[in-house]
Amino acid sequence: MPPNTVRRPSLEELETYALGQWECFLLQLISSGQSERQTNFSPSMMRIFQRGLLSQSRDKEAPRLTDSGFQFLLMDTNAQLWYIIREYISNSEEQGVDQADLIAFLLELSFHTTGEAYNTNTLTDEQKSMIKDLADLGLVKLQQGRKESWFIPTKLATNLSLSLTDSSSRKEVNSIIRFY
Repeated sequence: MPPNTVRRPSLEELETYALGQWECFLLQLISSGQSERQTNFSPSMMRIFQRGLLSQSRDKEAPRLTDSGFQFLLMDTNAQLWYIIREYISNSEEQGVDQADLIAFLLELSFHTTGEAYNTNTLTDEQKSMIKDLADLGLVKLQQGRKESWFIPTKLATNLSLSLTDSSSRKEVNSIIRFY
């Protein structure tokens, strides 16, 4: 638990943070750098997420939204999140992350309590790297104390397991399971 000197955000503040991070990510994903606030995703990671959503016919031409990209924008947030997680898992080995560990960590994270602080010292080095990417997406909020740091799951993370009842999210999860 964070010491009393570090204030945990309220559930409303966490919700605002999560939605802000997700919207920023979507803006960067679709507008490739035209968003006001850049996320910390590397250009190579953004290209991974943009595959299939954008097409570019010429080098100097701006990328265009594909039919799949348009459908992606029409999905609800949970379905979009599962799509992005599938891409993240599919390309995790390029980033030096074991896919089985990533899936296990995401499942574990989905059963954490929204708003509770969890010490990052309990995470492996791989998980610490993953948690930074998840913070960029708005799934967790990172909080630094004087000596230790914590991650605080947002509704985006804890709703991953709940969103399995949604048929479009269930399709994304089934495609992940079939792929592995």
